[in-house]
Amino acid sequence: MSKLHGILLAAALCVSAVANAGVTDVSLGASVTEVGTTFGQSPGWGPGVLSAPGAITNGSFLPTQNQWDINTVYWTSNSDYVQVNLNGNYSISNVVLQADNNDIYQVSYLNNGSWTVLGDYAPTIGGTVNADGTITPTSSVGWGLGLNGASGQSITTTAFRIQAISGDNHYAVGQFQAYGVAAVPEPSTYAMMGLGLFAIAFARRRFKA
Repeated sequence: MSKLHGILLAAALCVSAVANAGVTDVSLGASVTEVGTTFGQSPGWGPGVLSAPGAITNGSFLPTQNQWDINTVYWTSNSDYVQVNLNGNYSISNVVLQADNNDIYQVSYLNNGSWTVLGDYAPTIGGTVNADGTITPTSSVGWGLGLNGASGQSITTTAFRIQAISGDNHYAVGQFQAYGVAAVPEPSTYAMMGLGLFAIAFARRRFKA
């Protein structure tokens, strides 16, 4: 390979790396706020094991069919909700919700200062969550925690809200994950792209000369 081709290849890879920055779980470690008064209540089930709010963004899913009030964030009122506060502004493509299977959960996102509904989800899927936040279904969940979510989205947000809108008044979330990229590239990203473009232009000028 000639020196020119080597320079062009390295520069092209530099630009490509920026353009195809990997989608990751941008909600990992995000702070979570409980809004309402019924968190930790599980009438008719005896004492449960209430997790700290931040457990639902720790990156670890609970076992499929995990009991709804064991090691989860759980509550009993349709007016209560949990809010996931991202650590920045992100472009989101996929979201995954692990929650009690026999309820419907509405996921909303903060859009220009107001809440917009992303969708209503019944977490009845058993399966595998892939590295990009898509779900590979393997079974249907009829008891305890299951999965559901949205893929192929194109939204920009700093926060999500999860609220039960129907079910048996025994609501729970085991894990929430949002996959995407930073909405505004970091300065270092611009620098890398600029360096790549400059190298390509410089190499072409030398080749023509």
